[in-house]
Amino acid sequence: METPTMMTIQLPGGWLLQHSPKACGGPAELTWNGHVVLRDFECRVDGLSNTAFSTRALRFFHKGGQSVASCEGQVSPLSGHALRQIIRYGANVARVTWDLAWRKDTVAKIGVEIGSATLVGTWRRVLVIPDFTAWTSGQAAQWHDLVPGKNLVFNPIPLAVVCERDDGVQIEFSMGFDVWRWQRGLGDFGSERSQVALAVSDQEMTFQRQILQGGEDIMPEAREYRFCSQIAWRAPTSAEPAAFPPATTLEFQANGEGLAALPTAGSGGAPSFVLDFAAMPVAAAARRDDGSGLPCWESNVTQRAAHRAIRQIAAAGTTGFLRLDGLTPGGCQDGSHCDRKHGVAHWDLQGILTFANWARQCLGDGWTMAAPQPHDPWRLLPSLADPLAVTGFRSSIHEE
Repeated sequence: METPTMMTIQLPGGWLLQHSPKACGGPAELTWNGHVVLRDFECRVDGLSNTAFSTRALRFFHKGGQSVASCEGQVSPLSGHALRQIIRYGANVARVTWDLAWRKDTVAKIGVEIGSATLVGTWRRVLVIPDFTAWTSGQAAQWHDLVPGKNLVFNPIPLAVVCERDDGVQIEFSMGFDVWRWQRGLGDFGSERSQVALAVSDQEMTFQRQILQGGEDIMPEAREYRFCSQIAWRAPTSAEPAAFPPATTLEFQANGEGLAALPTAGSGGAPSFVLDFAAMPVAAAARRDDGSGLPCWESNVTQRAAHRAIRQIAAAGTTGFLRLDGLTPGGCQDGSHCDRKHGVAHWDLQGILTFANWARQCLGDGWTMAAPQPHDPWRLLPSLADPLAVTGFRSSIHEE
């Protein structure tokens, strides 16, 4: 049997992604130093995986310093469920958007999975940041040991799950900004019908993210459902952070008109700056409603103010050192941040990653940048290990 050509995306640090042009989804494999870590990242509808969707549109391209894989498929040419996936790859994190069009008068007998996968090897523990309601009520992230033959179930779906293999390799599955969509799922069938289940053996672990457990009377409304998510990866031998020379702390203007005048670089060479976004003056409507007073990174007002500051720094030169503080996720329910008229639950990890990618592209590869996290669990998330990293993509995606 002929093996379908795989589309290959090279990543920094010995990581490699492969997408199958025969499947609507992916990646089919994520490898590190030639060994498979993750395979079959996919959606499943009543037992049908990505491969059951006839692929009708498939594109691979680079945009904004990211490698983008876009695909569309349908279960049957005329009347089946339709699926669209867009995945945007950075250096060690991918942001995924799914659009699932549910067929009219169709029962979900088995259920629907969004972003499930198989992890290869022996996995020893998982870090779980609980669901939004529990987390915002004060429940802390927790490590859970993994034992072959023993399954773990988390209900409702957690905000993030970090899986750690016995050699220290980590894979993160985290929820996108759209917490309210994950909470609602495919309808008001009850939060007990959504879960993450981990099936552990001594050779692999199945990560099953079930947005809806099916039943004979479970019939979602016929419409399009969108869900966003992230996956991230980290090697056990991650590079030590670059040493920064003594830095000048940049200040925001109190009137919200960007940064105060930047100091000129001395004869010693490239400038070195620290900027704390927690101190960025934005309107109250752009801040999280959790009482912290911090900017919400899902707010367009926050993003515009941060973009303005980075553009000012970029004007200082093409090289330098820059540490960005205040890029730490939080929860919020101000619906205006997500273009909603009423309050909706969201968190801003995705907004932080989007901004970090933009900042790197704006400043270019000549700047040495870091965004350290002040405490756990954020220091434990692979997606936040180095969100400002140079992606290192090759000039074009090639076939293998």
